Amino acid sequence: MRLFDRLHLDVIDVAPVQHRIGPYRSGIATILGLLSIAPLGARTALAWLATMLVCEAWTWLATRSSLSGRMTNRQIVNYIASGLATVPCWTMLGVLYWISSVEGSTEIALVIWAAQLIYTQRFIYQSLTAIIIGNISNIAAMLIFPLMDTRLDTSVQILLITGLIVSIGFALSGALMTMKNVQSLSKEKAAVEYGATHDLLTGLMNRSVFQQSLVSAISRDQKSAVLFIDLDRFKRVNDTLGHQAGDALLEGFSQRLKQAVPEDAIVARFGGDEFAVLLKLPETRQELEDACFNIIRTTQTKFMLPGGFAQVGASVGVALLPDHGRDPGELMRKSDLALYSAKAAGRGTFKLFNSEIEATVRERTKLEAELRSILTEGAGLELHYQPKLDSQGSSCSVESLLRWKHPELGNIAPTHIIDIAEDTGLIIPLGQWVIRTALAFAARWPVLGVAINISPAQLHGAGFSDWVIKEALAAGVEPKRIEFEITETILLDETPETAQTLKTLREAGFSIALTDFGTGYASLRRLHSFKVDRVKIDRSFLHNLESDAEATAIVQAVIQLGHAMGLQVTAEGVETAAHRNFLKHAGVDEMQGFLFAKAKPEAELLDFFNEIAKKITRAA
Repeated sequence: MRLFDRLHLDVIDVAPVQHRIGPYRSGIATILGLLSIAPLGARTALAWLATMLVCEAWTWLATRSSLSGRMTNRQIVNYIASGLATVPCWTMLGVLYWISSVEGSTEIALVIWAAQLIYTQRFIYQSLTAIIIGNISNIAAMLIFPLMDTRLDTSVQILLITGLIVSIGFALSGALMTMKNVQSLSKEKAAVEYGATHDLLTGLMNRSVFQQSLVSAISRDQKSAVLFIDLDRFKRVNDTLGHQAGDALLEGFSQRLKQAVPEDAIVARFGGDEFAVLLKLPETRQELEDACFNIIRTTQTKFMLPGGFAQVGASVGVALLPDHGRDPGELMRKSDLALYSAKAAGRGTFKLFNSEIEATVRERTKLEAELRSILTEGAGLELHYQPKLDSQGSSCSVESLLRWKHPELGNIAPTHIIDIAEDTGLIIPLGQWVIRTALAFAARWPVLGVAINISPAQLHGAGFSDWVIKEALAAGVEPKRIEFEITETILLDETPETAQTLKTLREAGFSIALTDFGTGYASLRRLHSFKVDRVKIDRSFLHNLESDAEATAIVQAVIQLGHAMGLQVTAEGVETAAHRNFLKHAGVDEMQGFLFAKAKPEAELLDFFNEIAKKITRAA
């Protein structure tokens, strides 16, 4: 710790005491000065009194700032300087009496010095610095004048020396005995002050300091950018690796964040995985974008944590001072809205606040409330079913797809519904509703297989596999007719709990399909250890099938790989006859897409299957 920091911790407690007793000390000085006029002479006594009152006034003014509980380095130096002047001035009264020829003045001097020595010790539990300053001049006077003055008898000198040694011994031993206590109290005080301004886990500034810094920037008319940062997929780290790993991740990200922003930026943690940065507004929009992407890039390298490695992302929301307001609360609110927009846009990006964002967030908040109400009341959502056809053109299974026809906004995209549900914690009740509804459909259509999409959050939930088995049994549906579709990204976040859940479901007779296959870098490397029954080729590979040789090669390789591993292969996004012909020739097992049928309400499925049956009959 720096010298001024130590001095600050040592004197901050005693300075307010000095300030409060200053008037009383001045009163005592006035009384002693007036009483000394007769023995010392008016000129000497009044000169001492005037000097004493000036020194006391200096000390009183120097300690006034301590009443707020804080002192700057300059104020500490001023306080110590006033003490170095005031204490010797008190000692000087004893010196004046010692050198006086008036009878009894020697004894008066000893009394004054002894009283001053005893008085100084009252600060022993508050400030070691105050004790040192208070004792030096007093002890020096008691050594120099009495011990070198021949006016005293030898026996008196021996008694004086003995008493002085005892006094000094008590003073020093008391100081040494309480030094540890003083330091301990100082450390506790420092810890309290640190905790009031810093986040104890990461060492970053806390929300309060950030707000104060923002207020200061506003008062200085400093153009600034307020950045709110949220870690993507952080909760998954806590759920899979534990809170110790989560804390380590927050500490690691904090260090990377400080290195990614300018040195003069204010970096704070608000709590959880929420961070904020206040920095001087760059000259150009490009520089601001670069600053945001520097923060996002800090998460591209995996974090080494207790229990393994973890990959997270970061989303950033930005509001500008003064463009977006001059009120701290408003700027922080708009930064938060921009962050919300960045997460809604797919995460791993940044958004600069604008009026459209506020309208979008308002709409999303409304949808969240409505979705929560719908799940409570059990009406408003529905499932549509998209048929899947084999290479011969017949259909024996469907995929259940979530639909929400909003009375004002029309059809809400399923991905939008899922994003809202995942961000608000509604994904579990929503997923349960989807599974129950699909199982009820399967019970009404005993000849069809039914595919159901499930979220990674459901797989991470405790008891999910047992709940599914129980629901299927209650609905009277054989597990072999149900196929659960999971996204390929689960391969990247596979945990023992996830693997065990899927194993339990497969052992119970349910099938597992891996969707979006081919879009994740870990697919081919880990598929051999990740037990599934089917892979679904992502629709993105079919869009440019006729013109993209690489896409054609990938589709063929996936089909061959799947069959080599004993897996069924489905191609989704089949929209043209060329797609169908290529896939049929390549040996795909199942096709799904708008070429055959869009997802339909249950009431329209019978007509579709009758039409399919007529086509097959005519072809035969």
